[in-house]
Amino acid sequence: MRRFSEAYLRLIVLVLAFEVLVSAVIGLGIYAGFSVFPYSQAAVTAGQAAGAAGQTTGINATVPMYMPTLADLKVPYTLLEPGPATWGIVSILCAIALIVLQSFVRGMYLGGLKAHIQGRHVSLVACGRRYFPVMVGFAGMQTATGLLVVMFAMAFFPLGLLMMLAMLLFALAPYLAVLQELPLGHALAKSPRTLRRYVGEWLPLALGALLFTVILSLFRALPQPWGYAIPLLVYGGGGTLLIAALMRNLDARLRAEGEPVPMLPLPEKKERRSAAYGWAALALALVAAGVFASSGQHLNALDFGGKERMAGIAYGTNFSDAFYASDQQYTTYLWESGDLEIAMRLPDLRNGDGPKELRGIADIRWSVDELVHTRVGMGTTAEMRPVQRESKLLYHLVRDTASNGTPYYSSMNGGHIALMPGKASPIQPFSFHITVSGDGRDISLLQYQQGMDEPLLFRMSEDGRYILPGTSTSNPQNVKVYWFSDERRTDDVFELMAARNRINLMPKTERGYLLLAAALQQGDGRMVAELLGMMRQRGVTVSAPERDASGWTAELRRLYQGASVEETLPFITKAGEQNAYPLQEQTGGDVNRRIYRIEVPFPNGTLPIVYEESADGSLIAIKVE
Repeated sequence: MRRFSEAYLRLIVLVLAFEVLVSAVIGLGIYAGFSVFPYSQAAVTAGQAAGAAGQTTGINATVPMYMPTLADLKVPYTLLEPGPATWGIVSILCAIALIVLQSFVRGMYLGGLKAHIQGRHVSLVACGRRYFPVMVGFAGMQTATGLLVVMFAMAFFPLGLLMMLAMLLFALAPYLAVLQELPLGHALAKSPRTLRRYVGEWLPLALGALLFTVILSLFRALPQPWGYAIPLLVYGGGGTLLIAALMRNLDARLRAEGEPVPMLPLPEKKERRSAAYGWAALALALVAAGVFASSGQHLNALDFGGKERMAGIAYGTNFSDAFYASDQQYTTYLWESGDLEIAMRLPDLRNGDGPKELRGIADIRWSVDELVHTRVGMGTTAEMRPVQRESKLLYHLVRDTASNGTPYYSSMNGGHIALMPGKASPIQPFSFHITVSGDGRDISLLQYQQGMDEPLLFRMSEDGRYILPGTSTSNPQNVKVYWFSDERRTDDVFELMAARNRINLMPKTERGYLLLAAALQQGDGRMVAELLGMMRQRGVTVSAPERDASGWTAELRRLYQGASVEETLPFITKAGEQNAYPLQEQTGGDVNRRIYRIEVPFPNGTLPIVYEESADGSLIAIKVE
């Protein structure tokens, strides 16, 4: 029994070690920008990667072959959201290296199983050297056939399916090559008739494997890291038992029919009495290492050097009065301040001649909407609350050009960003994009619910400094931009809102006073002048001081003069709210027209707006006092 446990445990350790290595390499590939083929980089959403629900849903049934792998169960090797697939010299070399290494490990694994079946204890490394040529040849054939299957399936699916089924006839080749010490060609030739001869006897074993993997695949839905750790450990052990049972049965059938099954031609290796305990401890340590690698924590070793820290504020979309009054064409923002900060390692970008791409890991302190459970009496309540968290963002930004020719860096168009697992557990699965202005002064992080209209949300200002999301008609409250800068300036806030207003529209004059109130509140003199001019063109009687765009801007900035950013935000956020400007009905109206007054507050005063509406809601006259 002790000998069995030691032999079994060291094979499990071999499986775990290779799977952990694959997890680490895939994470490194996401960081460095290369893909790892043929291993699956199953997509994990940012919300899942962050913690509470790092799941892959559904069930999966399979039969382990040659060596158990997480890919059999469709378990992601990493919790980091993968970037776009990249074919390049590094990706090709990495794929070749992993296929070669896997072939050597498979030789160690199947050779170790043969030694165990024959009651011997040999060096696994020696097994790997002996069976490597067969295994690497079979892996190369598998890879080439797989590519052909994909190509034929894209052209004519039934043909691709037939090729895949034909490939199954040669599935026993590695087992026959190991058990009978056959070269690859002989093993391939013998595999189809051996499979036809014994497939009926192996049907119960196959059904047991399918049931086992179906049950085990359900564990993928566990919160992380258990959704990764439990399948890794259990499948490494259970899959090894299933493959050992198949090889033992094949060995017995070959011997019963008088076919040669030579002894493993390797010298015996002395056993240590306490080795089983060491292998068991190593298996548990490898599971812990796998959790560490799958979460991308090993990438922190690459995160060295000083980082530039920037404080931030946040703004987001919602259904505002201005949005409804403009037939959903005018976007305003809700603003918030707080203890927000980002730290990134950036080169000197002040001369505008920066590198083509930026890579690294950013540290961010932000506010995350999470489901908070509170104990009330004998029960608990759950509600969504903003929680202050510190997280890490893995980013790859590529140099892009704004509409006015200014360079900036973005995770769009070939870039990538991934939220590394940590304490933050957003209630919604979010996606992210990050930008860095060409001079390095501004960093913006766009957060939005996965599946939302990305082109509507990711809109850059003309100079590439600001992200200007539009208002979605579905869950706009789940869109937020964290804006970090080297220095908080009120003028920059006004510039951002003015940049958004350049792409806002006012398709009608009905309730146009709400858009005018929003533009006044935002300190955007250009938009105020345009709105007043458009109202005049459409027959509305306008009474307002004779000012051009710069004159209105100067007057509105005077009303904000002396206010800090934190003091300014509660005022400008009113433009993004509903019912921010209560209506006060005035005297002098009649059954055909109504007169109302609203007040736009500022730190240094108030601007009243008096307007007249007809009975059908058409704007007749407006006055800015």
